[in-house]
Amino acid sequence: MRHRNEAARLESVSVRTARTASALRTSALIALGVFAVHQLRYLASYGGDAGAALAAQGHAYLAVLVPVLVIAAASAVLGTLVAAALSSRRVTGRRRGAGWAFCTAALLAIFGAQELAEGTLATGHAAGVAAVTAHGGWIAVPIAIAVGRVVTFLLGGLDAVERGLTRAARRSLGRAPAALGRAAQSVIAPLQCGALAFGLAGRPPPRLPG
Repeated sequence: MRHRNEAARLESVSVRTARTASALRTSALIALGVFAVHQLRYLASYGGDAGAALAAQGHAYLAVLVPVLVIAAASAVLGTLVAAALSSRRVTGRRRGAGWAFCTAALLAIFGAQELAEGTLATGHAAGVAAVTAHGGWIAVPIAIAVGRVVTFLLGGLDAVERGLTRAARRSLGRAPAALGRAAQSVIAPLQCGALAFGLAGRPPPRLPG
């Protein structure tokens, strides 16, 4: 009974860990996706003057934020994949990850909040609703749809790689005990043969004299 409870507890911890890792990975890729939507929106609206427009509207903070986002995304992806490669927990089936609609909605919501915050805090940036819609801001919608598709594709690929690494780890751990068992049998067999060769096998005791 205690062993079953311990196995159930370990399974529950494994499920929670997998969900946390998946959430971190999704958040990191969506954060990078928001940056892509932001930059592509300005590039589509201003063309070759996008850099000047970004500088004039208070986007200098992005130069500091982007390396942080890249490091966070790389750490989340590599960390979860390494954990999957070292895990021997049973794969319970395909997890339902973030879908395309969810990623697109998240990109648009975060992008809108970012533009509104910039309109409030940054000098030279349009404020209020115009912070989002001015200068062809509606182009962000199709851009977010396309970027959301890319983010969903990447998340699905990472989930597949994670499941493959976990299965490979389970197979390698399953082969190790079998190999040890065969090695033990190969050692015992010569010992048995040696006992027969030296006459140490079971034989009747010598007869007592008359």
